[in-house]
Amino acid sequence: MVSINQRFIGGESGRRSFFGGARNRPRSVGYVVVAGIFVVGVLWFGLPGLVVAVVALVVVWAATIPTGRGASVFSRRLTTRRARRRARRGMDVFVPVADRPAGLGERVRGRAARRARWREWNTYRDWPDGLVGMQWLQDEPGLPGLAWHTPVGEDAYVSVVVPIAGQIRGMVPDQAVNAFSEAFGRHLLAAHGSTDSRIRRVQLLTRVLPPDTAAQETWANDHLDMEFLAGHRDAAVSYREVLARASAQGYQQRHYAVGRWVTDGPFGRAAARRGPGVVGWKVLMRSEVAAFRRRLEAAGLHPGEALTARQTAAVLRHQQMPSWPIDQAGDIDDPLGVFCAEQEQWDHTIVEDTGPAGEVERWWHRTARVPVQGVETGPRTPLWLLPLLTGVATDVIRTVSFEFETVPARAARKDAREDLTSDLADIAKAQKDGALLGDDLKVAKRAVSARVNDLEPGSGHHGGRWCLHVTITAASRQDLVEATERIEEAGEACGITDLEWLDGWGQAAHAATFPVARGLEPYKPGVGQTALNLLAGRGKKEALR
Repeated sequence: MVSINQRFIGGESGRRSFFGGARNRPRSVGYVVVAGIFVVGVLWFGLPGLVVAVVALVVVWAATIPTGRGASVFSRRLTTRRARRRARRGMDVFVPVADRPAGLGERVRGRAARRARWREWNTYRDWPDGLVGMQWLQDEPGLPGLAWHTPVGEDAYVSVVVPIAGQIRGMVPDQAVNAFSEAFGRHLLAAHGSTDSRIRRVQLLTRVLPPDTAAQETWANDHLDMEFLAGHRDAAVSYREVLARASAQGYQQRHYAVGRWVTDGPFGRAAARRGPGVVGWKVLMRSEVAAFRRRLEAAGLHPGEALTARQTAAVLRHQQMPSWPIDQAGDIDDPLGVFCAEQEQWDHTIVEDTGPAGEVERWWHRTARVPVQGVETGPRTPLWLLPLLTGVATDVIRTVSFEFETVPARAARKDAREDLTSDLADIAKAQKDGALLGDDLKVAKRAVSARVNDLEPGSGHHGGRWCLHVTITAASRQDLVEATERIEEAGEACGITDLEWLDGWGQAAHAATFPVARGLEPYKPGVGQTALNLLAGRGKKEALR
């Protein structure tokens, strides 16, 4: 009898530190500063300098130790300080700049009045937090929507949204689940690990929403005899009741795959070979989107046609206000004009804007991140997230975003071997000192050993990084509280021990579950890999690629 394949995931959140253990950048920087204090303090002040250095070392260690909520005291302090600073500047409120009053820019007298006017001016912006720098490279009707992003602190990139039907539809045997899992890893993720691949990141997004009966109503209008229904109003009323009861039984799911192409030097040179300026970019993206759809098809995800700019905008509008149908794109004139007014609170975001009925509506949102270290290390099947997708006890409007980034095998293999060497050194030191091995060290070694085995030359595997975000939406604060508890229960059923709510990040956290491929910190190669990339050169100008 064939069973579903299992893999060990979780427990390992990143590279190893120079000081041993998991990498903790604030702690490493703090230790370097303490070392400087120690040298200067001892040379100039003797014993008092030594005491200050020891106290500073203890403070750095205590402030940067990870807590049960996935964040250290230092990082929580930074988040709190950031939220207060934003509130003082008026950045905790977002209103589309198109709604800015004409006389808001006029000068006023008095320091308090000028400060209040400055705060009000800051509320009107082009983009909400998390979507800053988003433009449309191609927004013509009937063509794939090419969104061009220039986020602060990251490389510019182009994203495209493709609707997918998913791999499993109905009842399938375990052999099919195993085949789907193998196809997903080999034909989608591993295909993007080649050095020639221009796409390295894929976002898989599932939106759980109330059923939309527009398709059934359209079918009825196209196929039923209107004259007959006019004389038999009971039949028309009965059909509406059937639709209402069917839609009240449960929520439906919509799935999307988002590709992300970084517009770096190789991308620009490949586009220049196909045409001047933006024309070359569009021609290149035409072939890239076709290749992306082929890989999705090979992975068994059954992709549809790429969404246009207005269709993508309809999804964005629906995620902010679920009362707007997710497929209603005909009334959208400007794909960048769908952002709704928002107000940040510490632990949630309130969207308050005009709904499809012309009345002002309010929706409450909250976003959580699933850190890798918050997932219990153990065997997992490809269906391990099913409780979060379909097993919620009550109907909760939610978006689950899983973002993958493929790391080329050569770089991933080097990182894995260095991490394994560091763990073996930590284990040898603990055994030499006669100390018991901690659970964290055991889990880290087992995880990195699995990475080393998977990345053996000839395996066809590449390295990978991932992040998982969940956004819940409710029509009231009380419903949001209930939805939070339901999602946490579903997370526990998935083996998620630490669901980190991104309190204090507001609009930026909400954008992590939008179909824009944001939310995962880009992979940064080490110094050695960067040097190898430079030695590889850019290729000859006359080359075809």
